[in-house]
Amino acid sequence: MIAEKSEELVLNSDLTIHNIEDHRKKILSIIDSAEAVSVNLSRVRSIDISGLQLMLSLFLTLKKIGKSVQCTGEFSEELIEALNMVTFTMKSIDNGRELTEFIKETI
Repeated sequence: MIAEKSEELVLNSDLTIHNIEDHRKKILSIIDSAEAVSVNLSRVRSIDISGLQLMLSLFLTLKKIGKSVQCTGEFSEELIEALNMVTFTMKSIDNGRELTEFIKETI
């Protein structure tokens, strides 16, 4: 069995409209070379609708081309609060596994 070439994408700033273009460019730079992407959100403190849209787009794009993606990293209390405001779900999203599941169920 051949191991997947996995890339860790560490986001160093908030997933908000103010930073979205920088994050989009960073994502585009690794999509072609990686078979699997791990998005580390441990340094992200906030997310807004544009950030959620970027994450949904990343998951959908990679799904369409047969690549895997997951969210990782320890989530700050600020990120958890922001996520739970923008996801419009009754279920709390407290970690990468729960965010990954939410996005995969949404797309």
